[in-house]
Order: sequence, then C-alpha cells, then structure tokens
Amino acid sequence: MSARAGFRSERRFETRAEQRIDQLRVPPQSVEAEQAVLGGLMLAPDAYDRIADAVSESDFYRRDHQLIFRAIHELAQKNRPFDAVTLGEWFESNGQAEMVGGGAYLIELASTTPSAANIGAYAEIVRDKAILRQLIEVGTEVVNNAFVPDGRESAEILEEAEREVLAISQAHRSGRTDFVAVTKALSEAFDELQTRYANGSGVTGLPSGYTEFDELTAGLQKTDLIILAARPAM
Repeated sequence: MSARAGFRSERRFETRAEQRIDQLRVPPQSVEAEQAVLGGLMLAPDAYDRIADAVSESDFYRRDHQLIFRAIHELAQKNRPFDAVTLGEWFESNGQAEMVGGGAYLIELASTTPSAANIGAYAEIVRDKAILRQLIEVGTEVVNNAFVPDGRESAEILEEAEREVLAISQAHRSGRTDFVAVTKALSEAFDELQTRYANGSGVTGLPSGYTEFDELTAGLQKTDLIILAARPAM
C-alpha cells in the first residue's frame, strides 16, 4: 500500500472520529418532545396544570419553544385561552411574531400533535434533557476550575461542585407530574366525609385504640406507611 493511500485512510478515519466527537458534543435535547408538549397544551389547555410544575421555560432547548411556553404560562396565569390563534395574537402584540416563525409554526404545532394524552411523559423527557444539559454545564465548570483553580484549594472546588449538583438534584425532585386534579381531590375528600358521617365515630380506617389520635388521623389508612418510634426505655 502506498504512503498516499495510507495517508488517505488515516485522514478518513480522523474525519469520521471528528464527526462522532461533534455529534457527542451536541447538547442533549428532544425537539419532538418539546413540540409534543407545546402542541398538547394548545389542544388541551386543561393539561397545563399537569405539567406546570414539571417543566419551566428554561427546560426547553430551542429558543422559540422557550418563548411559546412563556406565552402559554402568562396566558394561563390570566385564565385566558392559549391556542394557535390567541398565541399568535400574543406574539404579534409583543412584537415577537418573527421569533417563533409567525402563526404558521404555531398552527403546525397544534395540527401535528395527535393528542395531549401522553403530555406528562413528554414533559418528563423535556425535563430530563434539561437536567443533562445542566450537568454538562456544571461538569464543564468543574473541569475548568480544576485546571485553573485561581488559588482555591481542591476541597473548596469540590464543595462548590457538590453544591451545584445538589441544587440540580433538588430542583429535579421538586418537579412532579403526579399531582391530582382539584375536582378529583374534592370528590375523594367528600367521600371520606360521608364515610365518617356514616360510621358515626369519624374513623374511616383501622382504629388505633387511642381516641384523640383516631380523631386527628381518622384511623390507620390503607397504603399508609406507619412508623412507631420512641427513645430507648420508653
């Protein structure tokens, strides 16, 4: 094999390796999931309450998606509808229509989303990708600080890294999609009150034998994890 052929083969390998590295450096994202969340909200505005605490504007990767979610959030806070038409009007009035591709893209989002049935799962994907991007940002900062500590001890850099990772973890745990609708919660509470009234004692679960405790808790309920603890010798 000639030297030139070997050079071409080596160069071709380097080019492919560089392409793989470039692909790995693309921040984690799911444009499809972001579109499904936004389109689902436009189709079923009631779904907003299910994902409002699961994702935020900054969780979206694309800037136009961030702006659309911001508009939805503002309209939802004012109890105003948010479909392709009302959102288009919002962006027009705020001079940001060109930043989201005009009304055409809003209509596309609503028309290409089949339903909002799985919007909770889509929101989780969006949030998961956002967490990965945050970890990458923190990791990059840790690497830079390790290379250029600027007089800081390793313990200080480590403490800062732990604090930032913990902040991401806490924010992730606070984002939940398993909230119950108010109407369902009220219905369950009303059923419990009816049960208490029918029993006469106010206890809907298993009586503990302690009257005051049962009055406060309505007894030991199903699926509850009950832990009895006390200091030694008590």
